[in-house]
Amino acid sequence: MPLGWELRVRESQRRYEQAAAEAERAEDEARRTAASAAALAAEARGAESLLSAARRSANVGLVGLLRAAWADPVPR
Repeated sequence: MPLGWELRVRESQRRYEQAAAEAERAEDEARRTAASAAALAAEARGAESLLSAARRSANVGLVGLLRAAWADPVPR
């Protein structure tokens, strides 16, 4: 083996191992981020469902109030 190659091989191996460790950390972070995103999406769907139910309830209540007001006008 030519002089100096052993040092170059060891340095290359160290860089490779360092890059592999960084890639593993990035993959772990990506998995955590994906799990957080999925949880937030589920929470958003739940909030959207509650909002939809509240809007239906408010609409039904408003229609009922308007019908009652038209059916039984208050004498002045």
